[in-house]
Amino acid sequence: MNFSHAELTSGALNYANTYLSQENLGKDEKLQMLSCAYAFLYLKAAGQSSLKELGEAHLLIARCFERLGDKAYEREHRELAHGYLGQDSNG
Repeated sequence: MNFSHAELTSGALNYANTYLSQENLGKDEKLQMLSCAYAFLYLKAAGQSSLKELGEAHLLIARCFERLGDKAYEREHRELAHGYLGQDSNG
């Protein structure tokens, strides 16, 4: 089975957002949510995405950590996101 880079990136984002929108998450779903968010960041980086897109990927991870109640990692990823978003000369 072959998947394109775009399909993998879209799938990772969709799964992360699906888990974020669920009212209750089991342990496995919490880990899958976070794994999908990190996969989304990795795929964006591997595809040489813009700084804005990398910042948005870090915001997704921050939202996942927020959902998990981990303020330390949420803050780390938000700071990274703001750094990337602030450096993007394209907006």
